[in-house]
Formats: sequence, structure tokens, C-alpha cells
Amino acid sequence: MDDIPRALDALARNSGHLRNEQFFTQMAGADNLLMKAGVALELGDSAKADRLITRAAAMPYDDREMRFPGVQAADSVVYAVILNAVEAADEDDSAWLDAALAAHEEATGPGKQQLACVLNGFVRQAGIVDLTPREKARIRAVARDAPLDVDHVDPDSTVGERADVIRSILIALGAYERHRR
Repeated sequence: MDDIPRALDALARNSGHLRNEQFFTQMAGADNLLMKAGVALELGDSAKADRLITRAAAMPYDDREMRFPGVQAADSVVYAVILNAVEAADEDDSAWLDAALAAHEEATGPGKQQLACVLNGFVRQAGIVDLTPREKARIRAVARDAPLDVDHVDPDSTVGERADVIRSILIALGAYERHRR
């Protein structure tokens, strides 16, 4: 009889691992679609970008993660791209921040929100990146009130609503990349 709770615990753990793998697989698929969509946007092929974005937006809601993989992938890629630029920069090189603030200024909607979340997260979560006092002040000037995470869509949102969010975030990321050059 004592083995039953342990067996159920093991089953629950295995189920959790499987659910994690499923979400991460969906995230990898969404990442792939969004990378291609970003390239299409950069090349001016908005029809192709829209098809790819819609495919990512159509990925089903994950009840366990409480996220849509396509929207989460868009959020995550902004964080990863900016973090990689910060980590690659020399200590006295704030070009990554110049680009992020310029992109934030021209972005709208969810793209603007996501840039603000990422930047404010760097300030609020000390230890992720080393920021100078001047960099912190510049970020606080535009993103002081940004949360660490934004739920851009509700679980009952439409594919079209999710696609609009993803597109906005990719456009903001494209602006960041353009200002980095």
C-alpha cells in the first residue's frame, strides 16, 4: 500500500517532464517560424512574414505554462537578442542600450511593452547584467514602471489577436537590430 503514493508521485513527475518537453518542442517550432518571419520582414516580404506569424500564433494555449508558445517565443527572442548584445559588449560600450532605447521610442503596443520589460528587468534583477549607474538611469527614464513580464493576450484570444502581438514584437526587434548596425 505504501508503494502506491510513490508510484503516483513518479507518474506525476513523468507526466510533468512530458508536458515540459511538449512545450519546449512547441517553443522551438515557434522560434523557427519567428526567425523566418523576422527575415521576411527585414526583406520586405510582409505576406510571407504574415503567414509564418499566423502559424506561430495558431499554436495552442498551454494550460500548464499558461502561455501561447508563439507569443512566448516572441517575448523570449527579444530578451535573448538584447541579453546577448549586452554580454558581448565591452564594459564601456552602451551601443546595445542606445539601440534598445531608439527601438523603444519608435515601437508601439506590445513591441514597446516587451522592450520596456526586458530593459527594466535588467535593472530590477541585479546580477543578470552589470549596468553602470548611467545605464540604469537611462533605462529607468523610459521603463521604470514596466513589469518583469506582460501577458500580452488572454487565454481566449484569437489567432488574429496573437498574430498582431507577435508582429508588433518582431517589428520592435527589427528596429532594435536596425539601430544596432
